[in-house]
Amino acid sequence: MASSFTKSRYVPPSQRSSASKPTTVATPIPSRSTFVAKKKEPQKVFSLESNAAAFPSLGETLKNRKGTVMSFSSAAAKKIEEPQIVKVTIEPGWVHIRKQNGQIQYRYGEPLPRARIEEEREDVRLGNVLFKYRMSAEQYERDMDVIRLGDLSEYYGEPTLLELHENDMQTLQNDLNENYSSSEESDVGEYY
Repeated sequence: MASSFTKSRYVPPSQRSSASKPTTVATPIPSRSTFVAKKKEPQKVFSLESNAAAFPSLGETLKNRKGTVMSFSSAAAKKIEEPQIVKVTIEPGWVHIRKQNGQIQYRYGEPLPRARIEEEREDVRLGNVLFKYRMSAEQYERDMDVIRLGDLSEYYGEPTLLELHENDMQTLQNDLNENYSSSEESDVGEYY
């Protein structure tokens, strides 16, 4: 009995006959070198011309397009600039203090006009009124806290804000008096 199946061996594609190869032609894969542009270096050309404009001398002068004469020696020279005097404007009521030639100089601005002095006094008076209002509003909040919470309040048994402010002012005044008296004693000791 003849077998319908014949034994066959594996044949790699490169060794198979041309009849068994597919008819399509494979396109080659482009390499990286086909995409990279080749760099072209510029040509280095040097020509020495005999005209004097190529290499001017320092003593030579040229005319600009505007008609002014330009000298290369004057352009290379160092220019000494004089110091500019700055006029300092002093605002009214201010003092400009500076040291010149080892001595301290004072320059006073114009005295303040009466209207401006009155404005400043009014600002101080208004500031005092606002301070008193703020103190009374804060003290009211503290008193309400003590009424609501009783002895659980953090302000229970504490001095009022007015008393605290008076104590601070008294302490500040005492410190200023001590500093003033100690500075007088040290000044007296230096002169004798």
